[in-house]
Amino acid sequence: MKSRQNFIFHGKEAALNIDYQPNPGKEASGFTVLSLPFPQEFCVGYPMLQADVDAQNLCGYERFCGFIQILHFEVMLEDGSTQEFFYRDVSEEMANASLPYFAIGYPASLFDAPCHNLQKGQKHLRWTAFTALVEMPIAHINDNETRFLSGFCWGYEEGTGGIESNLPLKPITKENFQIVAKKVDLTIY
Repeated sequence: MKSRQNFIFHGKEAALNIDYQPNPGKEASGFTVLSLPFPQEFCVGYPMLQADVDAQNLCGYERFCGFIQILHFEVMLEDGSTQEFFYRDVSEEMANASLPYFAIGYPASLFDAPCHNLQKGQKHLRWTAFTALVEMPIAHINDNETRFLSGFCWGYEEGTGGIESNLPLKPITKENFQIVAKKVDLTIY
């Protein structure tokens, strides 16, 4: 499924192009370069997402943006009890630098292909990503405010037998993302 979200960035038209589909295999998602604690073939059927910014109307520093991704895990344990939690989806390097970004660039691009996140003792997982494209906080541009530009949510459900279904891709508003961001102590303008 391909989707396009138009938005205004520094007073100019821009767009977010999203390609969201079931993962056809380890080659298509680049799993062949990953060291995983499970067979790479497990990725088949889980969601795969590529999001690219179309910023042809912007130049240089105007294009500087990033993606913030917050994950919501709703888990059913084997004993029937449930748990839920939110966390920032960042690389170890970004976390070590106390940066909340999944990706940054001129403009940013995002690729994600989650799979097989059900842990021992868990019976069912609903994995939802709340993904926002944001204007980077730069003193000379926006008073160091991380500003929402566009956003969407997506994800999947899995059980002990693997992938059960992929969640639909849905646009989200700034207000929706601000609610989720507060759960991980982020302020988004």
